[in-house]
Amino acid sequence: MQDYPDRVIPFKLSTKVFECQVCKCFFETFGAMDRHMNVHFRNDVCNECGTGFATKSRFKKHSQQHIQGSYQCEICKKIYTTALKLKYHITNVHKMVKRHKCLKCEERFNEYFQRQKHMETVHGVAKLEYKCNVCDRIFSRKTRVAMHMKRSHLEERDYQCEMCSYRCFTKASLKVHMIKHNGERIHECVVCKKSYAKKRTLIEHIAPSVQQSHNSSFFNFTGEDF
Repeated sequence: MQDYPDRVIPFKLSTKVFECQVCKCFFETFGAMDRHMNVHFRNDVCNECGTGFATKSRFKKHSQQHIQGSYQCEICKKIYTTALKLKYHITNVHKMVKRHKCLKCEERFNEYFQRQKHMETVHGVAKLEYKCNVCDRIFSRKTRVAMHMKRSHLEERDYQCEMCSYRCFTKASLKVHMIKHNGERIHECVVCKKSYAKKRTLIEHIAPSVQQSHNSSFFNFTGEDF
């Protein structure tokens, strides 16, 4: 990777589109591209959660959420010592509070997407669509656009194996990868008792060509087993 002076962001402005000069990704705003730099320049890494940052100011701002302090829930007024604990409290305790009010009537909903669905079906409001600014793919939710960008264009693999250089998008994928290191085989065929590290391998084992050797015992499986 090419070296760049500290606090200098390598980008190119072309027809009001910001292009990252490291991976050639395009962004509509400088702020979006600036945040993208965390992917390439992990100059400061949080000791608490492992998140990397390109600038000290962004790292310092992030670190505040781990500092012990007084964070009050606006709903029930309980006090928590960190921002993360407060967020967890709101998600798990107040998730049933219907915070999203319909813009056309008095109906309220737990989730934003539920309100949108209601407005589309009941009030005839046009369905919201969110387009990827790189490949023009359309999504029904902002969160799905963000995940698409992360996986398809930015390749932000936040989870890294501590035993090798493998990185992945989700904690579940990392857990599957770790099987390679610990040799754990937890998926067992109930017919022949062979065990496998991955569920996918077990499913491939119980393929049409193998069903014959397992005879009718194979049909004792239900969809829940997979």
